[in-house]
Amino acid sequence: MKPLFGPSFLLCALAAMPASASIVFDNYPINGTIMGLQINGGVQISDSFVLSSAATLTGVNFGAWNFAGDTITSVDWAIGLTPFSSIGTDHGTAAVTGTFQFTNAAGFNIYSDIFALPGVSLGPGTYYLTLSNAVLNGGASGAHAFWDENDGAGVDAWRNDNGTVAQLSGTNCAFSHPNAGTCAESFQILGTAAVPEPGTITLLGGGLLLLGGLVRRKR
Repeated sequence: MKPLFGPSFLLCALAAMPASASIVFDNYPINGTIMGLQINGGVQISDSFVLSSAATLTGVNFGAWNFAGDTITSVDWAIGLTPFSSIGTDHGTAAVTGTFQFTNAAGFNIYSDIFALPGVSLGPGTYYLTLSNAVLNGGASGAHAFWDENDGAGVDAWRNDNGTVAQLSGTNCAFSHPNAGTCAESFQILGTAAVPEPGTITLLGGGLLLLGGLVRRKR
């Protein structure tokens, strides 16, 4: 009996398709000049994002404005189908790590912050990321944390501590600071999707060619 090398090779190629780690939604870069919207002190900010295919979300990068000496050490997050909502257990508190970028003209230190997600599995569609209750390792103010606005992709909304909700778009991008644009904040959603990498596609193609050659030889 001849070994089934061709089919075995094909099966190995199919099994070798890994989940590729990547940025599954991108609304960077950080702007640092338009506006920073508060994400503590009872204020929540929700921002929409779109997944083009199913993915498991593993982290979030976001831009932050901090007073001199302040850094964000943790933040509450939620992911849902509407602003300020969560899907099942897709919410929690995450430790934040920040990297200083620059000091803007208003004297705020601009940071690129990152936190991990516990493997949130979602299908393709539109979702909302909500940030709130940010905790600061206080310096000069110790009171306010801000999410950087860059007017990129997506739509955002804010909710204050008395439950007032407003969609931030067009001319009401901040509480009392009219500003043209989409009002979206700067952030990236990190995750894994079951997409074959180029090397895997080459391996699969080679397996198919080899299998075809073996079938022809048997004839």
